[in-house]
Amino acid sequence: MALKNEAKFLWSLVYQHSGQPGQVFADVDDLRALDKTFEAKGKMWFILSSVFTLLCLAGVILSIVLEGHPIGLALAGFAFVVAVPCVVMRLKLGKLNTEDRRYELLEGLLQLLQTDMAPESRMRVQLVLSRPNVKKKFSHKGESGAWTVKYYTDTWLKLEGRFLDGTAFLVEVVERFQERSRWATSRSGKKKRKTKTKSATVFRLRLKPKAKRYQHLSEIGANAQGALQLPEAVQTKGLQVEDGGLSVKVQSKADWQAGEGKQVVAMMFISLYQILNLSRAITKPGSQGSA
Repeated sequence: MALKNEAKFLWSLVYQHSGQPGQVFADVDDLRALDKTFEAKGKMWFILSSVFTLLCLAGVILSIVLEGHPIGLALAGFAFVVAVPCVVMRLKLGKLNTEDRRYELLEGLLQLLQTDMAPESRMRVQLVLSRPNVKKKFSHKGESGAWTVKYYTDTWLKLEGRFLDGTAFLVEVVERFQERSRWATSRSGKKKRKTKTKSATVFRLRLKPKAKRYQHLSEIGANAQGALQLPEAVQTKGLQVEDGGLSVKVQSKADWQAGEGKQVVAMMFISLYQILNLSRAITKPGSQGSA
């Protein structure tokens, strides 16, 4: 691992970097390799825990068939003792088996953005790879119809930098996760607790251009919405255009892949730059010199 502090990362599952983009590419390769390692180990412990759980069950059945013969109890006891640590290891490694599209999206966005950045430019990156429903991401609890809902807010990617034209950018990706539960009555009259999850991803982009370069942003008004060119799979949730900068927020409910996420962010950049270009096209009365 080339990560500066592997132990700290494994404890928090948070990757942070402030510096040139090249190092991030190397770190993403390490994150990918680490994830694949834990995925393979998790499968191994899953197989072992399954095998010894079945052996424990077989021992119990054998003990019943043989009317308490020691061989059945011995097999069940031995298998149980081995199965417990196998299950613990499987659960532990399952938490370290992270979502591939998170670091894949980071890599894709870096490839996209660095082409318009100076070679010596610096970036700030924060990538959170823990699950969206961990305790510290809990937002609030509420109800939706018959469902009791736990809401989680997981801001898992922040990417900051500056382009060659001096425009500063901030990309954020947020997962809004819900755990839903309710009691239902079956035909036989028994009550059963049902659960399900819902998730949506919010992409946010903010640009802060140099004031002298784009002076009339606040005058764009209603024309700003028409400049948005976004994929059909996302919904626009907010657009702000003011002299200090501009921002757009979209939401996707689809189970998107890293390449699709990269396309969404790329179209958000194109849309906001279209608005910037509109602001430059505005000419104030008297700004043109006489012939």
